[in-house]
Amino acid sequence: QLASRTRLSRTFVRQHRFHPMSRVVAILLVCILALDCIAAQVVELTSQDFDERVLGGTRTWFVEFYAPWCGHCKQLAPVWESLATNLGDAVRVAKVDATAERELAETWGVSGFPTLLLVAERMVFDYRGKRNEDSLTEFALGGYMSTQSQPLPHDRPPSLVLQMDQDTLNISLMDVSAGPLFIKFYAPWCGHCKSLAPVWEELARTLAGDVRVAEIDATAEEALARAWGVDRFPELKLATFNKVYAYSGSRDLVEMVAFARGGFHNSSVELLLPGVPEEEDLSFWFLVAAFCFGMLFAACLYCLIGWLMSFSPASDKED
Repeated sequence: QLASRTRLSRTFVRQHRFHPMSRVVAILLVCILALDCIAAQVVELTSQDFDERVLGGTRTWFVEFYAPWCGHCKQLAPVWESLATNLGDAVRVAKVDATAERELAETWGVSGFPTLLLVAERMVFDYRGKRNEDSLTEFALGGYMSTQSQPLPHDRPPSLVLQMDQDTLNISLMDVSAGPLFIKFYAPWCGHCKSLAPVWEELARTLAGDVRVAEIDATAEEALARAWGVDRFPELKLATFNKVYAYSGSRDLVEMVAFARGGFHNSSVELLLPGVPEEEDLSFWFLVAAFCFGMLFAACLYCLIGWLMSFSPASDKED
């Protein structure tokens, strides 16, 4: 497109090179075409200018977080360029090299590539549809309003979901006094995991103080995931003392809360964790306490009867 416009400008200049005013017009035409092409290009953003450009105004931005080595990102590149041209000033199209801007990508919750986020009216919309130009255009020009949104990272409350690996998990399992541990095993590229993320955050806030809510990147902790029997994503498991229960219900918040607050007892134990303190069987001590209480009650009753009998009328004396 840029090449064709440049040829048009050169043709105009050759045809009017003998007219001074035409030269001025030609220069202005070249400048206008150049500015138009620049505006239509994908904007490369970094941490230095991201907040100022994306958050500093009222314009809608469609941003791709990519990795240079990512095959899907390479396939998307020409589509992304064409999208920028077609959307023009209606929606600014940008990209961020997440491998060079790791802190920025982490702030925006990027865990897989490419991640496509649309920012509009101080809300974030995560695009998970087909990566063709028609679908992307429809989403950018208003389709995003029918999807789930999240506040900007700067406006979100601190996450209560614990990020764990093998070492931190072992420490948490040994602290049985802190309550059960509800764990999500996920993969960064998993679409279902991304859909569950906001619900998992809400679950952590709902269960705060009762049940610890955590997540583990199974692709980074492969040995741990295998030991826990993880064979799909997301995989949800609850650990209490040395017992592990698998959650197989829906991704509904209410249902997961009910499971974490005792519903897991209705499920069978999937795994026993070696080296983790076991839950004490208190039934024997309940029987001992009941026996002692019964004996104490009988003794008190016997004493009470004896005391009452000491006040009974004395036998009549013989005349």
